[in-house]
Amino acid sequence: MEASRVSGILGLLPIPAAAVDALAEFVTAPVPRSLVRAETASLIEVADNGEDLVELPQHFPQRILYDDLDLPSRPGVFVRRAVLDRLEVARASLPSAFDLVVIDAWRSSAFQQALREFYARGHDVSADYVASSADPRLRAGHTTGGAVDVTLSWRGLPLALGTHYDVFDQIAHPEYFDDFADESLSAQERASRDARRLLGAVMVSAGFAPYPFEWWHWSFGDQWWAAYMQEPHAIYDTTTT
Repeated sequence: MEASRVSGILGLLPIPAAAVDALAEFVTAPVPRSLVRAETASLIEVADNGEDLVELPQHFPQRILYDDLDLPSRPGVFVRRAVLDRLEVARASLPSAFDLVVIDAWRSSAFQQALREFYARGHDVSADYVASSADPRLRAGHTTGGAVDVTLSWRGLPLALGTHYDVFDQIAHPEYFDDFADESLSAQERASRDARRLLGAVMVSAGFAPYPFEWWHWSFGDQWWAAYMQEPHAIYDTTTT
């Protein structure tokens, strides 16, 4: 794998050898891949259920990588209440020594736009990666409080599952490594595949939907979730604290 294809603006740690060995013990099937695209998600109606945003408790592991960038400051890390409940379920489902780490969660519409402009200044970006907060048909998932960016940690160290965070490339697609035969992958690539499968297994089991372009992005209640789960409508609209 070319180094330039696994680098990103925001770094996490490579999977250490001990975690590679541990992951090999947890053989899981690939999560059913998402075929949802923006055009489909935008057709989903939205009927917000009025659920509150709640702050992620201090005991829940978090590494908010955008705090390291030249972006507006935020008051805390928030998600919808049912999202927090499901994150706790996913976290409790992980094997020993692994944990779930939140990288990003709710964004205000202003922060979403600032992030879009940040990447547009020097990076090839499309709405599939940093959605517009101004699109009236398709709400940016993070502005609803239903989308979360997460990774696995190993003994407290947040891991890069095949790429760093915010890599705008096919290698960041959740199923990327599933499309290669075992013998064509390096040990680190097989570990990345297995780690994505483990993350996917606990997140889908907890009720989250995968995002087709980013292994770290999961959602509950937004239009992407409704389209993936074949729900009649989304239950979260753009919201404020």
